[in-house]
Amino acid sequence: MKKLFNGILIGGLVASVYSLMNGKNIQRKRLVNTNSINKKANRIFKSTKGKVNLFKK
Repeated sequence: MKKLFNGILIGGLVASVYSLMNGKNIQRKRLVNTNSINKKANRIFKSTKGKVNLFKK
């Protein structure tokens, strides 16, 4: 499971860095992309409640 979460986090970072390199024209798209990534992550968290406590350290 940790690999999955790391992939999500790394993917989000790569997407934001890539859009920053492309300039501020893509900032709106980046916000939409990060929101969709967060929604997917939230779905995964809800489906694995209690099993993964990454943010409760």
